[in-house]
Amino acid sequence: MSTAEVIKAVRTLRRNSTRTFGGNFVAVIHTDVEADLLQDTKFFEATRYAASDRLFKGEVGKYFNCVFVRAESLATFSSTVTVYPTFVIGQFAYGMTKLQGLKVIHHAPGSAGTADAMNTKRTVAWKMSFKAVIMNNNWMVRIESAAS
Repeated sequence: MSTAEVIKAVRTLRRNSTRTFGGNFVAVIHTDVEADLLQDTKFFEATRYAASDRLFKGEVGKYFNCVFVRAESLATFSSTVTVYPTFVIGQFAYGMTKLQGLKVIHHAPGSAGTADAMNTKRTVAWKMSFKAVIMNNNWMVRIESAAS
């Protein structure tokens, strides 16, 4: 991950008239990329002054109109090295439905009949429907990088 890649992603999003989140785009990064960024003196100096203005849980810092947010479960892929995707996202690039049909199912002890002869088993489960969809591919950029 380099400063040049971040500037290029911001330029692409601005050219595509992408709306921001309060003046900034959001960059979702892997924890290994975060570790490299925090060792970059330019990034560290730029984010040091904005440390008290954190908006998102997991926010690493702001740099070139991007709010960097850590995502522990961001999937990587392999070529000759491990490749880490960073997603730089503008507002309305994707959409999500609200939780619909959330239902909690609870069965008290003894409700399983002979499968629970001692009346000691209790079960709790839940089910729901959810959908996320990309609304405009031009309003998000994927940066691929290695990490140390």
